[in-house]
Amino acid sequence: MKVKLKAPHTHNGVAYVAGDEIEVNASQAAWLAEMQVIDPVLDGAGGKSAAPKMPAITENLA
Repeated sequence: MKVKLKAPHTHNGVAYVAGDEIEVNASQAAWLAEMQVIDPVLDGAGGKSAAPKMPAITENLA
């Protein structure tokens, strides 16, 4: 998916400036949104994030 940067960012070794568009996958888009480099990506159906959320770890692994 294409996303528009709202802050400078280096992607695959290339430096981009705010306003540039780059091609990323859903997990990269979610990370960029979390880092506030892009606006949250919406799926167009109810305004939910297009990237799946990681499930919470509920068991004790120790």
